[in-house]
Amino acid sequence: MNKDIRIATSFKNHRKRKKLVRLLGFGAEVYLIDLWLTVSMDCPEGILTGWDTEDIADACDWAGDPAVFVDALILSKWLDLDQEGEYSLHDWSEHQGWACKAKTRSESAKKAADARWNKKRATTEKRLNSGSNATALQPNQIRNAPSPSPSPSPSPSPSPSPSPKDIKKKIKKKTSLKTYLKEKIIQNNFIETKDKVFEFYNYRMNMPIKDRYVSKKGINGLFRHMVGCRKAGLIVSDCLEEAMERNWKTPDPSYFNNKSRSNNLNSNAGAMEWLKQEGEL
Repeated sequence: MNKDIRIATSFKNHRKRKKLVRLLGFGAEVYLIDLWLTVSMDCPEGILTGWDTEDIADACDWAGDPAVFVDALILSKWLDLDQEGEYSLHDWSEHQGWACKAKTRSESAKKAADARWNKKRATTEKRLNSGSNATALQPNQIRNAPSPSPSPSPSPSPSPSPSPKDIKKKIKKKTSLKTYLKEKIIQNNFIETKDKVFEFYNYRMNMPIKDRYVSKKGINGLFRHMVGCRKAGLIVSDCLEEAMERNWKTPDPSYFNNKSRSNNLNSNAGAMEWLKQEGEL
């Protein structure tokens, strides 16, 4: 889901804005901005499929005649109407490229997460199946088996020292961050949010090297902030999404304090206790 839209600084003195104000009166541009915000959440591609004039007026709480409002938007070139009677925001994909691709980003992240989980499950099942196929010897087979003839012990030889490459492989296998990430998801009961957590992990690993996760300490910090968001009464998946949209390195709950206060503090004792601990209350 989109959390914001982008408005160019040129909007302040844009001729189309001035024309809309002349047609509808002072403050008309506020209704236009409210329409943009609603469309970014409900119709991120900017095409108002199935909407009529009343739907457009309701989307921004226009209390006057819906037809007058929609006609003014069309005359000032903020709204388009095609031959089939379908409305769309003018040049929406050009000016709101990030918002327009919200659905595509979400679907791609879900497919990538599903592929990783399916691959992990297939590997685990293969390992279990290969182990169950081993044939154990029966006691009578062990008794009747011929004794092996003694063989001379070979001369002891010094064991080769492991190469730096082998040491690096062992360390990497021992400290697999993705495996540790999965364990933390289960440990902190974030199963329902696992897709978004892996999406945020990949987002961080695509940052410059200095900003990537390199140890368990960084993963622990991520989950500490996620738990903080949950204690504050926030939706953790939404916090991760907003952090990625705003290019933050972490969903620190202090970044969302205003939302937490306005939506949850009056009804969520756990959130109030957490904010007291953080010095916010």
